[in-house]
Formats: sequence, structure tokens, C-alpha cells
Amino acid sequence: MSSNKGAILDDASEAGGYPPNTAHYKANQVGTVPLGVVVNQPQAVPPMGGVNQTVIIQQSGGKTWSTTLCSCTSDMESCCLVALCGPCYECWFHSKNNESCCTPICVPGATIALRTKIRTQHNIMGSIIDDCCVVCCCNPCALCQMKREYDIIQREQVVTTVTTSTMQDYQY
Repeated sequence: MSSNKGAILDDASEAGGYPPNTAHYKANQVGTVPLGVVVNQPQAVPPMGGVNQTVIIQQSGGKTWSTTLCSCTSDMESCCLVALCGPCYECWFHSKNNESCCTPICVPGATIALRTKIRTQHNIMGSIIDDCCVVCCCNPCALCQMKREYDIIQREQVVTTVTTSTMQDYQY
């Protein structure tokens, strides 16, 4: 009887039944597939109708913050507001920099991130660890320094806009 059962199982395995024929699976193991050699690497395809151009921007080493960390006397208004209600000022300042006013409340380290954003956007020398140390050691002073830098940048943009529009008026 047992030999008869074996014959039935072998017939079932070949017909797609259970148990499957293991000889078929052993021949198709992953390790037995030969790998081909890559001859060509994928290349970037230029956009249709366009030409790829490489723009190289030479950046100087960067500038320093326009004011020092402890230059609170040059901006007493911000220093007083930070001293009276630092969290409110922090939320307001994030919104001035196109971030959600809820960011400092919801995101740990948001002021470090904002300081890094301001520093990198305006090519100010420093590193993330510098930003972290400044904000963690003296957050009120860091907020005031960032606000002073923000004000200076805004004034420079206004002067640049006025100068550009004045020069365009005189062109024929």
C-alpha cells in the first residue's frame, strides 16, 4: 500500500498538486542565476526641446553675522519683547520667516533650524553645531541677533529694489 501511495503523490506533484515536486525548485535557486556584466551606466536625459547647462557659482567664504550675539543695545525693542514673552516672540519671528507660527511649539529645535536656514540663505559662516550651541546656551540673545540680521537683510533688499527701479527709469 505504501508504494501505491508514493506513486499517487508523485503523480499529484507533477500535476500541480501537493506536495510540490522539489526537484523543480532546487534547479531554480537564486544563487544559480548567472549575473551579467553592466557595460553602460544610465545617463541623464536632457528635457525635450531644452539644452542642459551647467551653472557654476563661485561663493566666497561667507560673511559673519552683522551684529554680535550680545548687541542687544542696538535693538532694545526686540530684547524687551523676548524678555517679556519669549515664546510669543519666537512664534511671531518664525512666521516672519515664512514658517508656521506653531513651529517652535510643535517642533523641538525649531529655532536651531531657523537659525541654520537664515545663516545658509544669506551665506553667513558657521555650522549647525554653532547654531545649536548658540540657541541652547542663550536662546533670547540668539533670537535678537536673528531679528537684527532679518531687519538688515530687509533694508538691503529695499535699497536694491529702489536702486534697480531708478536705473531702469533712465534707460532708453
